[in-house]
Amino acid sequence: MPFQLLESLAIVVILGLSHGLDPDHVVMTRMLKRFSKVISFALFHTAGFLVIALPLAIVILSFSWAKGAIAIGSYAVGMAVSVVFLWASLIGREIEVEPKGLGLLQGALVLTPSKVLSLTIALASGEIAYSALILLAFVASSFVSLLVLSLVNLVPSKVEKPFNLAISLISLGYTAYELLTSLGV
Repeated sequence: MPFQLLESLAIVVILGLSHGLDPDHVVMTRMLKRFSKVISFALFHTAGFLVIALPLAIVILSFSWAKGAIAIGSYAVGMAVSVVFLWASLIGREIEVEPKGLGLLQGALVLTPSKVLSLTIALASGEIAYSALILLAFVASSFVSLLVLSLVNLVPSKVEKPFNLAISLISLGYTAYELLTSLGV
């Protein structure tokens, strides 16, 4: 295994681990109260990335004019999840979300820099087997990161409401900032 491949694998593993810490993922793991639902979300998030986000990212890398429209849709999904969580936190009720559908939607349509960068590294490897291995490393580390992130659900109940409000506001602010930045505002 060439040294350059090992470097690429190390980079995408770090990207995958950090990908799980994206604000919309933190919000989702807070909304999913059972670990089995977090697993389901992580699996479908991975499937969404592999089936839909990869082709979209290739389009973005090939045709820069498509980047703006895809970025707007991407951040709109993240903002919608944040708003739902904020509303649920404010009214003090749990909202039951479907981890499969939302996982697929977030994995497919929310194109984060870590996803695009991992794809760029994979494509730059020049060989199909290496590209597949690099993408597999990203997907696996992202999956593990999402599972570990479910530990956020261990927040004591007396601080749960302020914690949820803070997470939802940070997530909403982050995605709004990214949306405005992508619009050039």
